Amino acid sequence: MVQKYFEHLYENYCKFLKWTGIIASVAFFIMMLLVSTDIFSRKFFGAPLKGTLEIVESLLTFCIFMGAAFTLLTRGHVRVTIIPDHIPAKAQHVLLVIVYAIGTAFFAVVAYNLFLFAWDSWLFRETKWGTIQYPLYPVKFFSGVGCLLLAIQFLMDFLHEIYHPTLGKEGGAHE
Repeated sequence: MVQKYFEHLYENYCKFLKWTGIIASVAFFIMMLLVSTDIFSRKFFGAPLKGTLEIVESLLTFCIFMGAAFTLLTRGHVRVTIIPDHIPAKAQHVLLVIVYAIGTAFFAVVAYNLFLFAWDSWLFRETKWGTIQYPLYPVKFFSGVGCLLLAIQFLMDFLHEIYHPTLGKEGGAHE
């Protein structure tokens, strides 16, 4: 019963993360359009687009944090396997469980602190100064959301590895 519930939850969370990956990809595309338009405008009209740097900075932060959990889900991060390749499968399993537990705890703490950071930014009405002025708390808030999603993905992988051990299969829980 619990295992079926977890599998259903895990499947829905994976679908949700795919959407965050798509949204982050769209944000990257918007960044590309903004930078290209800014370069074109500066080169041919002598007038860059106002606020391009500030918008691109914010979008880049959004893309990195919102795409991190999806990247973990798809095993898109760089993995160094020098040590795991030379240890027994059961030891690899234990190592993977430990890594997932540490990742869960670490990113949960980071997310919590980023939410506090965003809250302070909102209370003080902190703004970014440049060619345009805009509030910083949304960027900080989405950084916290991204780290929370990453912590949840680490937790899902931890639970998946406990209930369905991969025992050293390449790629972890998503084989």
